Amino acid sequence: MAEEKILASRNFEDEMSNLSPVAVAELDGIVDKYVDEARQLNVARGIPTSHRHYVRRPNRKTRTLWYDILDIVNGVARFTVRQLFYQLVNRGYEKSEDFYGKVDDAAKQMRLAGVLPFEKFADGSRQRRQVLQFDSLGDGGEKVKQADSRLLLR
Repeated sequence: MAEEKILASRNFEDEMSNLSPVAVAELDGIVDKYVDEARQLNVARGIPTSHRHYVRRPNRKTRTLWYDILDIVNGVARFTVRQLFYQLVNRGYEKSEDFYGKVDDAAKQMRLAGVLPFEKFADGSRQRRQVLQFDSLGDGGEKVKQADSRLLLR
């Protein structure tokens, strides 16, 4: 219950500073539980600790970033890492390529740990497939002829 109240907060940073050490410890415990479960899965799958998909335990500074990300994500259906980055910049984080990399890495680690669902991220760089459609069989035949003639001219 306490984590739902914390994660639903609009001004997470102020709320964190006003939280009792018990509530912060409870939230930290939840994050640790997810990370531990993900690490156990990594071991079961034989993923070495040096692998890029191995879940790392976040340090205190990274946990603050994780909590801010959770606060931003709470009311949003889908977003990109870039949108997340700019939301964090609006909250006072630095606007730099280095920080963008940290946001990208934190989002990846949170997804691997199960803290954030993969479905929350919209990835516009994925290759899109489009099915060719024609108004009629004759229209389709004409388009194929045009394409063939262009290939022959090369």
